[in-house]
Amino acid sequence: MKRLMLIMVITFLMISGGIAQYIEADRVSDAVRSEFIKQFPKATNQVWTLEGSTYQVMFAQGETKFAMKFDNDGNWLDKETRILKSALPKAVSKAIARHFPGFTIYEAEKVETPSKGMLYNVGIEKGNEIIEVHLSPKGDILGKVSKEKKSDWGKDDD
Repeated sequence: MKRLMLIMVITFLMISGGIAQYIEADRVSDAVRSEFIKQFPKATNQVWTLEGSTYQVMFAQGETKFAMKFDNDGNWLDKETRILKSALPKAVSKAIARHFPGFTIYEAEKVETPSKGMLYNVGIEKGNEIIEVHLSPKGDILGKVSKEKKSDWGKDDD
């Protein structure tokens, strides 16, 4: 049941986004598929999309949810890992509390990129105001994106 719900939510988000195109795993380039399998040989619930020449796969490994992007040559562009709020570094949690008083965290992810290294994306809300904040591990605010609704999480090029 959890698997079915995950697939339904991911499919809905992809369809509602309207930009990336869902593709079958067998249509993913060999270079991308090979690199993905090398990094995550036990991945389950894979859902692939293609936007231009960028592949994205959303998947699970155990209880953890991931999203990963690759170029057509199999080079990974970023890897996002959903994490518990309690897993955020203290500096990140303190920065949210200091710069966004009254907001509560509803979603968090650790992001790794070859170019920027490690950073964190944190979804926060207060009343009807919803913001996705991008922070360094030291709590430096790197950017923020206002969202209309929580389901818009991750719908930008961060």
